[in-house]
Amino acid sequence: MMRCCGIAAPMKGSKAARTLSMSAQHPACIWCPYLNMWCRALGQTPILSGPTIFGAGKPAEWPANYSPPAMGQVHGERYVPIGSEDIDRLIDEIEQKRPDFVLNNLIGNSSYAFFEAYQALGARDPYFLPENCPIVSCNITEAEIDSIGQEQLLGHLTTAVYFETQPNPENQAMLDAVHHRYGGERRGSTYMVSNYTAIKMLAAAIKDTGSDEVDPVRTNLHARRFDTALGPLKIDQWTNHAALRPGVGKFDGLGFEIVSAADELVEADPYFVHFDAKEFARKIAERQTTVPHLRVVK
Repeated sequence: MMRCCGIAAPMKGSKAARTLSMSAQHPACIWCPYLNMWCRALGQTPILSGPTIFGAGKPAEWPANYSPPAMGQVHGERYVPIGSEDIDRLIDEIEQKRPDFVLNNLIGNSSYAFFEAYQALGARDPYFLPENCPIVSCNITEAEIDSIGQEQLLGHLTTAVYFETQPNPENQAMLDAVHHRYGGERRGSTYMVSNYTAIKMLAAAIKDTGSDEVDPVRTNLHARRFDTALGPLKIDQWTNHAALRPGVGKFDGLGFEIVSAADELVEADPYFVHFDAKEFARKIAERQTTVPHLRVVK
């Protein structure tokens, strides 16, 4: 019975299982490009928003707790129950504190309601138009464009390890196959492509080894570098997570234009064992003339 496979959907405790290989984006791929852009281009006074997840903590606490002082000042945090569309207090706080940008961790209907309300805020106060104070999301993909609305999403940013606009032949071949089977309106997304990539990698490893037993398949996965729709990819032998190349995309009305991308693969570090906040801050400080104090307001 085959027990080894690439798993694309983000999980909690199962991430430690030795029989699973994770091809989905991990925290280092979500937060590092966001933090880098935060310091270089967006300003240094964000407001953090996110869902309250029972048993999983509060996602927006990561940048607040891990970001070193060189990163800037967090103006505030606000959490919303999953599925709740009651985001008036969040909009009021943003309007009052006037941050440089808003880090959005909201999910589902909460996020869609937030984008709609934020567009209304920008209509009555130009300071909150996306060119002045954008929303930066870490979980918005092409699959949600229609749910959010193209006008509501226009000009805002998201970080991910995949965008439909990625310029590699594997991505184009995958999109051609998807459109041929499901129609030209079907969108790709990091979640769909991670699952697609996981199955392709698993099939390649089984073919190479001539076996579906866990040990030989896992050894083969660790030894190889794959060219995928996500770009170059390899599985770390210690964490069983994929090393990926994250980027930041800006919605231009049709899709996400890639405005920033890592120069090389980001090694898998799902639990931030090797993340050095001081070294990260030092690199950021080299680009800055001032180093403001980080203050978290809860």
